[in-house]
Amino acid sequence: MIEIRASKVLFYSQIDEDNFLTWIKSIASIKESYGDVEDIILVFKDPFIPDFDLRELVSLYSRYDICMKDLKLFLNDENSHWFLDKKMYWFSRIFN
Repeated sequence: MIEIRASKVLFYSQIDEDNFLTWIKSIASIKESYGDVEDIILVFKDPFIPDFDLRELVSLYSRYDICMKDLKLFLNDENSHWFLDKKMYWFSRIFN
């Protein structure tokens, strides 16, 4: 089981926060989430997550300007062809 921390998530309204939490719940690889605005912990069912879920995490982290470094934990041989693409907007935020 893998846990990652989303720290200091900035919400602009209650609906914004609700949308964030709804988005988390829609990602099938996430078993549970808990915490508060300072630290939201995401618990994953498995260290291998499907490409669709990883893309959703990248989008979620980008949208809410969350530090993306922990997402490199999900790099594997099967997703490296797109996840390690240096031309993509997320590459430097995750791998540098």
